[in-house]
Amino acid sequence: MKKNSWFLSFCMFMFTILLLGCQEEVQPETAQDNAPLTERSGAHGRAGAVTPEFTFTALRGGQVPFRFFPYGPFTQLSIDWGDGTQEVINGEPMEGISHSYAATGEYAVRIVGDLGNIGVLSFYEDGPTREINLEHLPSLQNFSMHNVSTPRILDFRQNPFIAFIDVSRTDVQNMLFSANAPLTLVNILDNSRYSEKGFQDLIHQAYRSATNNRIDYGGLYIGLQATYELIAPLTPRSKAELRVLRDIFQWDIYPNNF
Repeated sequence: MKKNSWFLSFCMFMFTILLLGCQEEVQPETAQDNAPLTERSGAHGRAGAVTPEFTFTALRGGQVPFRFFPYGPFTQLSIDWGDGTQEVINGEPMEGISHSYAATGEYAVRIVGDLGNIGVLSFYEDGPTREINLEHLPSLQNFSMHNVSTPRILDFRQNPFIAFIDVSRTDVQNMLFSANAPLTLVNILDNSRYSEKGFQDLIHQAYRSATNNRIDYGGLYIGLQATYELIAPLTPRSKAELRVLRDIFQWDIYPNNF
């Protein structure tokens, strides 16, 4: 049966919001919240160094404002949109954070502030990016980039709590994780260009997550919906690991014809 990737994204978001409400706040590793932004240099506001900061390159190609969605118990974020505009966000923005650019191009977006309490981060059709640096989001649990232009590689090695990922219908070809990342639900549906090595590594990471952390009833959505085929071939090891996830830990695997 086909999976509705939008529904999966919604379920991942709601489940993580519940988790965030039940957990203690995780404090940032540094005490530079609300630090002033430094002077910019280069085209479209290419930024000088500020630490810690969350950064990404926004792609502006149409009339729709760029928008993204950070959630968690943070109090304030200061944003440099890369076009000379700076903005302060107080409290959690339930409708997301948006900005209108005057001209088409690439813009280096820099965010400082209460980064340590961002647990959910999402980009959809109106939030295309070329690169993203997640290093200073230590509490990140839920990450979504759905049906949008994205970087080819996502690095979660500095996000030790990452558990729910939806990068379906994107340009993502590989993801990097810390050894003990507690992956619980990962959706790469219809990413036909996902690399074979990245595909095998993702299955192995999910297997290690389930076996090391005793995670039952997870989900792994790794197919092409139009053909009900896996995105890449299975090795003997990855096939055995998928069967353990499906048959022992009761994970929902799509497709499951292996």
